[in-house]
This record gives sequence, structure tokens and C-alpha cells, in this order.
Amino acid sequence: MAQLAEQGYHSVIREVEPGLTGIASEPPDIGVGQRTLLVSTEAGNLLWDPAPFVDDAAFDAVRAAGGLAAISSSHPHMYGAAVEWSHAFEAPILLPAADEPWLMRPDAAVQRWSGTLEPLPGVTLVQCGGHFTGSSVLHWAAGADGRGAILSGDTIFVTPGEDRVSFVYSAPVRLPLAAIAVRGIVDALAPYEFDRIYGGWWSPVVRRDGKRILERSAARYLELLMNAPTSGAAPNTSGSASETSGAAPAFSEGDYDIRTDNKFGYQTLIDIDAEAAAHEPWFNQTLTSVNDAVVRLGVIEGDFHWHKHDDTDEYFMVLEGELVIELQDRKPVRLARHQSYTVPRAIVHRTSAPVRTVILMVEAAGVVPTGDAA
Repeated sequence: MAQLAEQGYHSVIREVEPGLTGIASEPPDIGVGQRTLLVSTEAGNLLWDPAPFVDDAAFDAVRAAGGLAAISSSHPHMYGAAVEWSHAFEAPILLPAADEPWLMRPDAAVQRWSGTLEPLPGVTLVQCGGHFTGSSVLHWAAGADGRGAILSGDTIFVTPGEDRVSFVYSAPVRLPLAAIAVRGIVDALAPYEFDRIYGGWWSPVVRRDGKRILERSAARYLELLMNAPTSGAAPNTSGSASETSGAAPAFSEGDYDIRTDNKFGYQTLIDIDAEAAAHEPWFNQTLTSVNDAVVRLGVIEGDFHWHKHDDTDEYFMVLEGELVIELQDRKPVRLARHQSYTVPRAIVHRTSAPVRTVILMVEAAGVVPTGDAA
């Protein structure tokens, strides 16, 4: 930090709205150049998306505001100087457990969470997924004069006109986010009211009608991405596994590399990491058999088709990435790394992966991997 200060880097501090203070590095050319936000409440203050540079002026401003109760970030690109802030104020760093592999500077102050967490009254961290499995937003109930505000980093990407948002998997190369991940963001924020959306920088900002803009933008995004209507995303149960409205295109035999040969058999060491690294989505290979079951490796990304297995249960374990299992007439199940789930026989379901995902499956020998008609 001292070396950067000698080069002319310094902190700029300004009020964003009552109860919300912005702190940014100038010039803003370190890392992704994000602007820190300090959320102030009667119960304490939370620092969000710390910038990569911090100096005494920033520390003094936060001390004057009452110090810190906690520190958090939307995703790993915006961890910034979290450790420096934590040591200065003896404050915990709250990070999603799903993104732990991306933590390059482990510290005893790091506390892990999943799903949702309310570190202060009226301040809720919401894991939305998307850009990273643990990508999150902060919901501030008192923001926007009590109408609610979202601090999103780039989990939700505010567009220059400030009247729309978008969703990116990689901002630098403009890669769009998968449809299932966009649906996940909207679903995660459905319980919360908010009028304003702050991105990771001073501007742009959605200044009013934020929730409606999020939902409208997501619907338009999905319509364009999928080239299909976005309503009625229930599985087709007419007797064939066909495309559903608002879903990814139906399964095509040419899109999926399915290998049912028992590649390794018995008494062979299997390097699953190496096997997965050698293949791209969509890939499915029987690795070995155990009694009357087979163990299969999947490397997937995007949406599979709705299907079922009439005579066999199906076990999934995520080794890398994120798996969403959509179930007919039930809430979807979201699996992070090293989480697992069993789908009972005859249950209509669909697997989706917002990013490249590696999974293990255990199912009865002789199973048809593409499933029986739904």
C-alpha cells in the first residue's frame, strides 16, 4: 500500500445517499477498479466490495462513521483489501463457502456462509450464483428512503442507460450468463423488495423501480438468449422429452458424447480430475461398476432435457462447478461443490449447469443415460 501511495494512489470518499458512503481508489486502475460501499445502520456498519487500495484517509472516514461490524464482497474479483480492513477494525470477513477455492489470501477473520445471511438488522447477504457459484448481492432494506436497495457488484450488471440490467459470465470478453443462472438470480431475489440497484462502480445506477427492471430485463434476456417465449417453463409431459417453453433447446444426440463402455473396470486407479480435464461439455462416461450399479462421470454446461428413469434412482455428486436439478412439481435443488442428491425413480427432472461442471453419477447398470420418455 505504501508503494502505491508513493505512486499517487489515494482514496476518494463521498456520500452516495444517506446511510451509504462510497470509497474508491484514484486512479481507478487497480484490479477491476471497483468502488467500496459502506452501509451504515444503528446496529453497526458493513463494508461491501472493498477496493484493492486503502489508505489512512479511508480508515479515518470509517472510524468517524462508527467503525465496522463486518466486511463482505459480491465475488472474488472484488475481495480487494478486505484483509487490511479486517485487521484495522477487527471485523469478520463474510464470504460465501462456495467461493472458498478462489480465496488467495486466507485469514483467520474469514467466516463462511451459504444461502442467505443477515449480519445486521435490515442488511441481508443473498447468494445468487451466476458469475461465480457464490456470487452474491447485499439487500439493504432501509436504502432508497426505505424502498430498499441492492448492492450487486457485477452479479447484476447495470447498463449505461440506467433503465436496464444484464448478466455476464465474463465481463472482459463479454460472455453472456447461462439461462439457468439468470433464472437463479431472479428467484433468489424474489422475496426482497428494492427500488434501487447499485453496481460495482460510481455509475451507472438503477435509481428507481429496480425490482421491476430486474424482472423485465431477465425476461427479455432469456427470450433473446433462448429465441423462445419465457412463459410456462413447466416440463412437457405429453409422452416425449421435447423442448419446453423458456428452456434450452431439446436434447440432440449430436450434442452429447455418451460412452457406456466400462472404461476402467476393477482394480484400476482412476484419476477423475485428469479424466474430466480431458473432456469438454457435454460428456458422459461409465468409469466402473459396483455390484449392480455403474459409476459415471459427467462434464456438463447448460440445460439438459426433461426426462425420467422408470426403474432406477439416480445419484449426483458435484466435484466442480454447480448443478441445478429441476424437479417436476417441486422446488429445484442447487448443488455446490462436494454436495450430492438422489433423484428417485420415475421422477421427471432436468439437470442444468450455469458453468462448466463435473459430476459423478451412480445408477443401475444398463440405464439409458438420456432417460425414459417424460
